[in-house]
Amino acid sequence: MMNFETVPSSLYHEYPLTVAVIGARWKGRATFMVATWHTMISFNPSLFGGLTSPKRFTHKLVSLSGEFTTSFMSYSENCLVELLGKRSGAEIDNVSTFNLQVEDSRVIKCLYLKGAVAAYECKVTEGRDCGDHTLFVCRKNRGCSLRSSSFR
Repeated sequence: MMNFETVPSSLYHEYPLTVAVIGARWKGRATFMVATWHTMISFNPSLFGGLTSPKRFTHKLVSLSGEFTTSFMSYSENCLVELLGKRSGAEIDNVSTFNLQVEDSRVIKCLYLKGAVAAYECKVTEGRDCGDHTLFVCRKNRGCSLRSSSFR
């Protein structure tokens, strides 16, 4: 028999989703962070949502710039994803520290991770407080998948 908790806070990190890497840039300063909580919101218009804590440096850059990228990495990149999840971009320049292979977006001014299985270029349409996180709802301006290997 399984034991269920009234408020299952111990299960917050067991959420079965692919981890996304959120990229943000403001006035030449770029950073990447791991985001477990993200979701497609609408197909038409094409809306995506990413949640970040206001405590995070990336949150600050997304709030200032109004845009971000989302890179979905393959499981073979789990060591890189783990590194990005442990060090704040406020403390280090994670692009140079981790020798990240990045590419410029074409529609927005953020970077995305080269070699991502898929990547989105996102313009924030709304930031909504959701408890201890902010849900950044964005319009996907462009997306790329390795299956097609080109942005559309």
